[in-house]
Amino acid sequence: MNHRFTTWTRRVLVALGLALVAFLTTEAPSWAAPASCTTSCSSSGSVSASVNVASSILLSLSASTLDFGSNQAPGSDSSGVPPIVATIGTNDSAGYALSVSATDFNSVIKANNLSVKESASGSLANNLQSTSFVPLVEAGNLILAGSSAMSGPSGDAYTSAWDLHIPANAPGGSASSTITYLAAAN
Repeated sequence: MNHRFTTWTRRVLVALGLALVAFLTTEAPSWAAPASCTTSCSSSGSVSASVNVASSILLSLSASTLDFGSNQAPGSDSSGVPPIVATIGTNDSAGYALSVSATDFNSVIKANNLSVKESASGSLANNLQSTSFVPLVEAGNLILAGSSAMSGPSGDAYTSAWDLHIPANAPGGSASSTITYLAAAN
């Protein structure tokens, strides 16, 4: 039995010796430091980074009400109301359009009895000038202004002065309308 054990032990030792010789004579793996590094070694790699930023547009108004006053005479114009400042901020490189629409006050005082004149830090549309009032379009949007680029860091400001023509046949009592500003991406 000693003889078998000795033979078996020899075979194992020979196999281990051959494996060691094979290991020592093979090339180092690619992750191993090269043999020429003597002082300091380094390695680098890179990755690609990306992001997709969503386009956004924000409209803020300086007031939530526009009061043309009480006891207005039929056939008169009421234009002494404080203006509404619409500020638009967007990161959309295509820009935006600013429009306004209104509902009828009642069956006589229609949306097109409202007129607006604009002044702005951006470009105005529809020949809106700060010296003339333009009536709203009945059942539609009036494009006030717009831009073909993103807004400045503090937004683009548009000031709307309003005038309401009260028809001569307007009934007595209160009437109201909803004026809607819309900032839409181009």
